[in-house]
Formats: sequence, structure tokens, C-alpha cells
Amino acid sequence: MNNIAAYAKFIVAVVGAGITSALQFAAPDTNEFKWLTIALAVVTAIAVFFVPNAPADGRHEAGPQA
Repeated sequence: MNNIAAYAKFIVAVVGAGITSALQFAAPDTNEFKWLTIALAVVTAIAVFFVPNAPADGRHEAGPQA
């Protein structure tokens, strides 16, 4: 579990996609649930954007920063 930062963006994307897919198949076929599915997909994209890419060892590939 120490390397969770290296996979955080992937985990957020998979969880968001899974919930969006589950909502699409489990929800009734109404206009409100269609918009909810779209909103959830947008929220997932925004969440993936804001989760930083972090290497497993915590170092940046450009080297030490001053």
C-alpha cells in the first residue's frame, strides 16, 4: 500500500468509470438518470485531472527542485 500514489489517477478513473457504467445499466431509463450519468462522467474526468501523477518513489523525474 505504500505505492498507492503511483496508481491514484488510475484508481480514480476505474472507480468513476465503474460507477458510471453501473448507473447506466442499473438506473431506470429516464431523462434525469441520463443527465446524471453524463454529470458523473464529467465529474470523473475532472477528478482524474486533479489527481496528480506521482511516481512510486516520490521523486520527480527532472531531479531535485530548488
